[in-house]
Amino acid sequence: RYGIPEYRLPKDVLDLEINQILDLGVQLSTNVQLGRDFTVASLKQGGADAIFLGIGAWDSSRMRVEDEDSPGVLAGIDFLKQFGLKRKIDIHGKVLVVGGGINGTGIARDLAGRGWSVVLVEQDDLAAHTSSSSTKLIHGGVRYLRHGDIAMVRNALHERTCLLNNAPHLVHPLAFVIPAWNGVDRIVHAAGLKLYDVLSGGHNLAASRSLDRQEVIAALPGLRRAGLCGGIRYWDGQFDDARLAITLMRTAADLGATCLNYLPATRLLKTDGRVTGAVLRDAESGEAFEVSARAVINATGVHADSVEVRFVGLR
Repeated sequence: RYGIPEYRLPKDVLDLEINQILDLGVQLSTNVQLGRDFTVASLKQGGADAIFLGIGAWDSSRMRVEDEDSPGVLAGIDFLKQFGLKRKIDIHGKVLVVGGGINGTGIARDLAGRGWSVVLVEQDDLAAHTSSSSTKLIHGGVRYLRHGDIAMVRNALHERTCLLNNAPHLVHPLAFVIPAWNGVDRIVHAAGLKLYDVLSGGHNLAASRSLDRQEVIAALPGLRRAGLCGGIRYWDGQFDDARLAITLMRTAADLGATCLNYLPATRLLKTDGRVTGAVLRDAESGEAFEVSARAVINATGVHADSVEVRFVGLR
């Protein structure tokens, strides 16, 4: 579940994922149908220890599977709980990250990369809320130059460079045009964006430059033309926010983290006044169970304060 309407993987990405699956020794078959080409019984006779029905919500309602309620035939979270999560119910010495947005997935990836054992839980689709509703921009914060916050701009430009280098399939350069309706604005914008170029150091995407009136009209044909005297073009970055969060989750999983969605944390566990775990609830079955952890990180983004009040009682 990607949390993106009509989400489709590009063919080159899909091919890469298929090759990774094959490299793991997985036998991959296509154009076969359960109930037509094979049955649950035949899979069991062939020595299958467990059968995971990953057929998706849009197909499962139209697909009747024989013997699907029998032991060993599992769907969704039941598979993870029986073969993965139940072995991790006691994650003492591990870190529990609550929230599967860009903050939670980034924290899980960073901790897993540093050798920590991590479990991440999300109540909905990964990146379903704020992390898939951003401006889609990877920028250095031009507006902060106006307030003289040079350090913030320099740091943001450094992070932009890191993302462009680390995730070129998700982040790409994008040109912006700022129109000017008087000469003073044109000069001020040009000077500010030249400083923006300088703060980028050796990682500037492309130099900003002044545009005359016709160049601005060609770039922005729907712009009001009365009084237009020119403009400035500069470069920043654009990215796929939800896919970046999902990529971070996959990297965290590759590094050993356990990442589960539709598993909201409903209550924190405390021992001697210290948070020692949480109560998790399966959003599909309603089943609740406890997990213990060395540390619990609240990575719920804009909901962090309400989580603190509801779970911990802070005001």
